[in-house]
Amino acid sequence: MPYQASYAATKAVVLSFTEALAEELRGSGVHVMTAHPGAIATGFFDGTSATIDPAADTAATVAARTLDDYARRRAVSYPGRRVHRALTWPARLLPRTVVTRVAGAFNRRHGLHEVVDIG
Repeated sequence: MPYQASYAATKAVVLSFTEALAEELRGSGVHVMTAHPGAIATGFFDGTSATIDPAADTAATVAARTLDDYARRRAVSYPGRRVHRALTWPARLLPRTVVTRVAGAFNRRHGLHEVVDIG
């Protein structure tokens, strides 16, 4: 994800690690899960020029959905809006160069190439 490379890389590592570890631990009684909630209405962007979508999920809603998924023994949880889970599929189906270019264009259109700390 251009303009979010470090963020995207760490998310990818956590997802891959969790999926592998969940399989290794299958049947052991130990359960692991990673959550990918999407935008959450918190103070995360305070002190930056970035903004959060006013329709972002609340932390309480995301926490409840995450715990529900954990109780269902899922290895991966998408506790936010359904559209966030749906948006994971094109990246799995399209060539990586296409995904990178589309993500870069999307992030530029949303001004992520210009976000800087203001504090």
